[in-house]
Parts: sequence; structure tokens; C-alpha cells
Amino acid sequence: AQPRRSIRGLDPTRVNQVIAVLDRHAGLGLYQHEVFVNVVGGWRIDDPGSDLAVALAIASSQRDVPLGRLAAFGEVGLAGEVRGIPFETRRVAELDRMGVERRISPGGGEPMRLVNALSSAGLVG
Repeated sequence: AQPRRSIRGLDPTRVNQVIAVLDRHAGLGLYQHEVFVNVVGGWRIDDPGSDLAVALAIASSQRDVPLGRLAAFGEVGLAGEVRGIPFETRRVAELDRMGVERRISPGGGEPMRLVNALSSAGLVG
């Protein structure tokens, strides 16, 4: 039977793509698990920059490893790369203002590998 996917507040196609990339490039085996994704407060997020945060949240849940106070942003591509996003500098400045020191993003205009982001978060060896 096909595992259930419940996605609220995000584009389901985009979240399913992130799940597929996590399966293919990080070997998480999510194809056989149910996945539930919800944006709190009834908000709707259409920003592709949320891809990395969604990927880390799904991996965190699957691995049963809490992420703690962490911010992450970047667009996840089909080849397992995480690309930078518009207004990244502004987002980093806002995180600094809020006192969030732990963050994961491509930065510097160069893409990063999704597995490297997962490793930085302590989710893969």
C-alpha cells in the first residue's frame, strides 16, 4: 500500500519533490513511511527557500533527532543540491537580530549538497 502523505500550508508537489530528493540523495527510505507536514497557524508558505527547512524537519522526525534552535533556508534541487535564495542577506540579518546563531544555508552564491546540510544538522553521519 502507498504510504499516506498529508501536506498543509505548503505546495504538495514541492514537498513530495523534497521527499524524493531525501530518499535518493540521503537514503532516508521515506518511500515506505507516512509523512505529515503542517505549517502552524494556518499560514501558507509559497517560498522555495523553505525547502531546506522542510527537508531538515522531515529528516529530524524520521531519525528522531531534535534540531533545537536552528534556522535553515535554501531551495532543494532534484540533483540533491541546495541553492541560494533571494534576500538571503536580509534573512541572515533578521536571524542575527533575533539571536539565532545556528543556521544552515548555501550562502555565498554557491550551492551546497543536501547531505552536507543534513550532516551539519547532525542528521546523517
